[in-house]
Amino acid sequence: MRAINSLTVGASRQSNHLRVTAWLMVVCVPLLPLAVWAQQGKAAKDLFVATNGNDSWSGHLASPNGGGSDGPFASINKALESGRTNRSLAKSNSSPQTIWLRSGTYFLTEPLRLSAEDSGLKIAAYKNEKPIISGGQRISNWREGEASGCHPNSHERVRYPRRAI
Repeated sequence: MRAINSLTVGASRQSNHLRVTAWLMVVCVPLLPLAVWAQQGKAAKDLFVATNGNDSWSGHLASPNGGGSDGPFASINKALESGRTNRSLAKSNSSPQTIWLRSGTYFLTEPLRLSAEDSGLKIAAYKNEKPIISGGQRISNWREGEASGCHPNSHERVRYPRRAI
């Protein structure tokens, strides 16, 4: 009798095992393409740039985290450099990447240089924000002065316009 009971218990366990295996096949196998797609998307993850960012951060967060250890980049050029590195590691330009600019003014210290390797890259304003990309230079210590030339406390390249009479 004991042998018959152990066979019944063994058959019951085997039946449960088959049910679990069948359930996993039905649920998990269709999700495999989604997992592969998600893994490919990580290589071309969107990047963020903000005026309160830091170029030593990852650039994968839209705002600085609570600990101040990660967040957006501070410069557009750093985001371009990081995006190029990510795409070359993925060895594919097929998945588009976006660099999202948060509100604020971004003063360029050098021109933005885009090339064929940046094909498919999009630089866009984040949600409803209005970033400004400026090729000018910030002027500090500005004071009113005479209109005859550079003021001592102004930037050396700024000159007052002269009018012909």
